[in-house]
Formats: sequence, C-alpha cells, structure tokens
Amino acid sequence: MNGDGKGSKESLTYERPDFWATTSNKQLNFLQHVRSMLKIDGRAAIVVPDNVLFEGGAGETIRRNLLRNCDVHTLLRLPTGVFYAQGVKANVLFFDRKPASPNPWTETLWVYDLRTNQHFTLKANPLKRSDLDEFVAACERLGYPDRHVCFKPPVSKGSRGFRILRPDVDRAAIILRERPNSVVMTLDEAIAAFRDLRPFPRLLVMEYVEGPEHTVDALAARGEILLHQTKTREAIDTGLAMAFRTVARPDLVGFAREACRALGLDWFVNLQFKGDRLLEINPRVSTFVYQEDFILPYLGIKYALGELDDESLAAAQARVRTSRRTLHYHEQLFWDEC
Repeated sequence: MNGDGKGSKESLTYERPDFWATTSNKQLNFLQHVRSMLKIDGRAAIVVPDNVLFEGGAGETIRRNLLRNCDVHTLLRLPTGVFYAQGVKANVLFFDRKPASPNPWTETLWVYDLRTNQHFTLKANPLKRSDLDEFVAACERLGYPDRHVCFKPPVSKGSRGFRILRPDVDRAAIILRERPNSVVMTLDEAIAAFRDLRPFPRLLVMEYVEGPEHTVDALAARGEILLHQTKTREAIDTGLAMAFRTVARPDLVGFAREACRALGLDWFVNLQFKGDRLLEINPRVSTFVYQEDFILPYLGIKYALGELDDESLAAAQARVRTSRRTLHYHEQLFWDEC
C-alpha cells in the first residue's frame, strides 16, 4: 500500500544465467524455462498467447535464440477460447532442443492455422477427437502414414471431393509450383478441415492405388460383353483424362467380363482400372476413341434397333485398331500411329 492507501503492483523480473533475456513477461519466462529443462533432443509442445510470437524487445531476442538453438518445426494457431479466456488467442509451439551448432537449427516451420472460419468455445462446441476417431482409424487400418490413403464423398461428380492423404506433403512446394487444384494433403490437414463440421461427413476411405490408368468401354447384353475397346487414360487434369490410346489388354477385358456377368449389366458400360485394380464401373458411354469403322455408341444403337446381330458385332470387334489415339484440345483429334 502507498501513502494514499492504494495498492501498487510490481513487475517481477527473473535474472537467470540460463535465460536469453530478462523480462517481466511470464509467458516468455515460462518458454525459456521449458527450453532450459529439456535435454538435448528433448521435445516440447507449449501453449502460448499471441504476444509471445510478436512482442518486441526481449520477446524478439528470445524468439531469435529459440530458432537458432532449437528446431522449431510446428506452430498450431488455435481459435479464441480454447486454452485461455474468451478473446485470448492461443498457439501451440512445438520444438526440439538441439546441441550447439554454428548454424541455426530451425530450417522449416510448418504453420497450421485453425482460426479461419473456425468457431470453438470452451463449453458450447469443445474440440473432441472422438468426432474424428472413426475417420482416423480407417486411414490407419489402410496403412497410413506408411501407405498413401485417399477419400471422397460416397456421392459426388467426377473428382469433386477426392483427396489423397500423404504424410510427406511439401505445402510450400505445392503453393509455389503446382496449379491451385492439388488434391494432396496430410491427415492432420484433413482433421483440421473437418473439426468444425457437425455431423461429420460420410466419406469413403480407400487405399490409394498408383499405376497407369486404363478403361474398358463395352457394350453388354444380359451380363455378357458383346463389343469392347480398351484405352489408356493419360495427361490427367482434375480427374479428367486429356489423351487416350487404344491398346490390347485381354487381362483387363477378362476382369470386365467377370464384373458384367456378376452384376448382370446391359448396354453401355465403362470400367476404369488403375494398375490391375478396378476403380469404378459407370453405366454410360465415356469419351471413346473414334474410328471411322468402329464407333461403339453407333454400333450399340444399331444393335438395340435390331439392325445388327451377334455375328455383325463379332466382325466389328475385329476392326479395333491399337494404333488409334485421341487428344482433348478444344476439339477432339483422331489419328493412327504409323
């Protein structure tokens, strides 16, 4: 108490030989204290308010030393009200203590920002990992992070909603070098994107298959394939192939026959493969490789009208040329390779 009977408040500072700077900021002192307690290669995750990241003076000195002497690899920016009182923005800073080195230890800092369009409170909508457990468990059963995984909504058009989960995503390289339609992300990024969704969306979580893509376009009747044309799918852009080549793949045609028999498919069927895996079956005409003497939709219509019989279709099948190519470039171009 002072002479007027009013209370006064002292700012306590801590002078320690293992601290980089002397300050009255308790959060900065706590950060220095945690760092000093770590053994070499020890790891820490510490919750700090925004002022620790932006305060000048002692704060800048501490941050520079932390980046130089530790590997500060991740910053998670959280919405207001998660750890502190409502209105205070919190962050989780992840770093590893390292031995003395002439060069700074921190080379890359990953920043995950959960503040954009996120609305959490301590009571009304708390963060719950249980909301994501089924999704995470499905990814792990398929081998993530050792194997790549993909997911998409059960009902979607084309490649909309399709994403590939990989643990080694270089977000900076994607931003700087790829088109703004990349489908690659990490599981942590997917979790961050879904945290605020109620209810959690229905998703198909699948093994991600790599390899060349092929399609068997077929005309079927009562589960039996009558005509077929197999083509490659090349120059994939946003899920759509821009180039095709007719090929002979009796193994894929054999798989297609088994699928059509098992499902009892009729008329036009499109079976898409990646490597030796069947990706999807579409009951429609897809982009076909035009050939003046083999036009699959035309032959199917003539067969439906009774103007062609099975013998005529067999003769048409013999006319498929494996030298035929198609290219999407504003218009579709067709030619034979010599």
